[in-house]
Amino acid sequence: MNVQQAIADFLQYGQAVRNLSDRTIRAYQSDLSQFNVHVHDANMVDITPQQLEDYLEKLGTGPYRDTSIRRKVAALKVFFRYLEEKGVVSESPARKLKIKRPVENRVPIVLSAREVRSLLAAPKDQIAELATLRDHSPGGRNRYFCAIRDNLILELLFSTGIRIGELVALNVADVNSRTVRFISPAARPADAASR
Repeated sequence: MNVQQAIADFLQYGQAVRNLSDRTIRAYQSDLSQFNVHVHDANMVDITPQQLEDYLEKLGTGPYRDTSIRRKVAALKVFFRYLEEKGVVSESPARKLKIKRPVENRVPIVLSAREVRSLLAAPKDQIAELATLRDHSPGGRNRYFCAIRDNLILELLFSTGIRIGELVALNVADVNSRTVRFISPAARPADAASR
């Protein structure tokens, strides 16, 4: 089996069996296709740990950040583990694969307390401003509703730590006066996902 066919099988498995998100599938496809170019669509059983090391060395001299290289290494490990489980390769050549250069430690950029207060206050100010206009101007009711929605989104994000994807997937039935229940979009019945 050549690398291209193995990638296609792996992505099919990830989508159908593991129910990976489209974004994850695209990331795997991109990373593994780049690897395929490096090995010139070789036969899977011919790929050696040294070829993987050479590939990592090449990535290290390119424009990639350490986080991107780590993601590519993780993709290769998962890919070869799948092939090992399927019996395509007897032993994963990626088993001992590691990034040799030191990993950069980046401190995330966060908002200041003043910026957070300003962000949370913005929709509240807009709600107060639109409260008198909501019944007296065209589109006022819609703008008022949008301001309330924006306020609720920000309050949920900051008070619960919910992820954006989880927030977007929420349905009205998932929320009551005391709790917010998150159900993975993959676990939702098909008819519920369209509501």
